[in-house]
Amino acid sequence: MTRSKTWLRVLLVLVALAGAGISLFLQAGSLGGQAGAMFARACGSGPRFDCSSALSSRWGKLGPFPTATWGLAYFSFLALWYGVAGLPNRAGRRWHLIPMGLVDVGALASCYYLYVMFAVLPAACPWCIASHILNFALLAGTILAWPRGAEVAGEAARPDWRQVGTVVAIGTAWSVTIVALLTAWYYWAAAGAARGAYFEAANNVDYVVWRHEAARRMDVPVRADDVVAGTLSAPHTLVVFADFECPHCAEIEATAADLLRRYPGRLRMVFKQYPMSRACSDQLPARQNIHRFACDAARAAEAARVTGSPQQAWKYRQLLFRNTERFGERPWVSLAEQVGIDVKKFAEAMASPATAARVAEDVGLGRALDIDGSGAMFLDGQRLPTWRVTTTDVTPRTDEMETWRLWDRLVGRGGAGTTSAPQQ
Repeated sequence: MTRSKTWLRVLLVLVALAGAGISLFLQAGSLGGQAGAMFARACGSGPRFDCSSALSSRWGKLGPFPTATWGLAYFSFLALWYGVAGLPNRAGRRWHLIPMGLVDVGALASCYYLYVMFAVLPAACPWCIASHILNFALLAGTILAWPRGAEVAGEAARPDWRQVGTVVAIGTAWSVTIVALLTAWYYWAAAGAARGAYFEAANNVDYVVWRHEAARRMDVPVRADDVVAGTLSAPHTLVVFADFECPHCAEIEATAADLLRRYPGRLRMVFKQYPMSRACSDQLPARQNIHRFACDAARAAEAARVTGSPQQAWKYRQLLFRNTERFGERPWVSLAEQVGIDVKKFAEAMASPATAARVAEDVGLGRALDIDGSGAMFLDGQRLPTWRVTTTDVTPRTDEMETWRLWDRLVGRGGAGTTSAPQQ
């Protein structure tokens, strides 16, 4: 191959790769539904040039896929062809009809889409224009690559069947990969839309109240020595099954004091153990056996309840939630010392079979109530699907106004009653 032919081959590969890169970029914008900040800066969003104008139009999609996806396949195939099969000699010139025919069709498509952008759409897509310019460059290079001169006697055809077969095999695999990835993305997007629709429907006060009122009333016994916060004679009882390694449970516990302050005399909260560890109970299904230290933490909380005052037991629970990263160090005794509990009695209680039996009893109750994980709550014997309403941000957080409106509906307002320890 002559030096000029080598450079032409390299140039054609680079131009095709550049076109594939632009197509991939445009495809990302198409799949995103709208241009992100970086995409908008790169594409422009003015009256004359705006990529979104083209990508979101009916010409931005061809068949089941974005038009940019077809461009990605087109440019990728040409880069692969010129990179593997190379430029033809006289003996192999018939193979050159494949890229020649492809770029002819591509050039016609570019002419059509340029017409649409400048004559029909309100603004043109600058990156689309760049891809069409590259396409015309490919057309010119492909014409220049047509072999000229007399055929050399006995010269082996180039490209040969092996090179063409390699291009076809890799091109087919690449096309299947693109289709598979796009299909997966569409299913993921559809699933996300379904989740978003469900979240929007379920994440509101009326839905949560309806779910609670429609729930079957169940017998959720409260022992006289359970850890209780709030008013003993309150008309509403919230029973929480907690796991000290559960972040959701920590959020519920952190909100307890605010709930009790906001609804004095209206609510009492009862805390039961539901460690998601089969070390505490073989009644727990294998799929819930996920927290390595939750069983020891639950037994430590029970030991604090037995050996400390109600206030100490409450403070000990809070310390457990705040020190989950230390659970691997077994900080149970040192935490008991922090809240003033007799460490010797605490250690004895934690090792007692009665403490283990108490935790297993709570887990058994949870299983009997068909709860599917820690953080389950029962308000007046009826399952409460959630304790809060969240925002619809990318990272949802508690919507305080709507959450308090929810609790106003659930427990209402009223006068104070007899308040039990512990109180914040």
